[in-house]
Amino acid sequence: MTQAQDFNQLTGQFLIAMPGLAGPYFTRSVVLVCSHSEEGSLGLVINHPSDTTLGELLQQLDQHDIDPQRAEEPVMTGGPVQEDNGFILHPPLETPGEATLPINAHFQMTSSLDLLYRIGRGDGPAAHLVALGFAGWGPGQLEEEVKNNFWLTGPSDPEVVFHTPCGKRWEAAARRAGVDIHSIYPNSGHA
Repeated sequence: MTQAQDFNQLTGQFLIAMPGLAGPYFTRSVVLVCSHSEEGSLGLVINHPSDTTLGELLQQLDQHDIDPQRAEEPVMTGGPVQEDNGFILHPPLETPGEATLPINAHFQMTSSLDLLYRIGRGDGPAAHLVALGFAGWGPGQLEEEVKNNFWLTGPSDPEVVFHTPCGKRWEAAARRAGVDIHSIYPNSGHA
């Protein structure tokens, strides 16, 4: 297996924080790895709601044509990097825009205001997750954290991302990986 294949194996996977991993962004977190290469890694935390709703975010952007069903959706804290930038996880679009990154057969990530406005009006993809900020790792950093048992890796699942309540995603992602996260010794994953 080549090094490039090793890197690509993490793209589209879940990173599930080990019980002992502490910190304001990553305690009990699930990250969907959106990109992983020799240059580093980028992912979105999918289970930490921010204090902002989709309706509030859209109003801050001077968008007032908001579907009432969408207005109360939580916006996730996607990570500690570029917290003012928004990202949308969604199933693959038939005609993705220039700001869309393909992740795997189940997910794409878009940073387009147009798509955000469409979601707010109720005519964007029904399955979506909106996040502010992202998690980033420099070259080799994520591999080192996985090797040091800060993260459990496992297959991603649209059911966990789009249909599981935020507070249950950590356990659900671990179960998807075949692990009862509560049976792991809590001191694993200390930095």
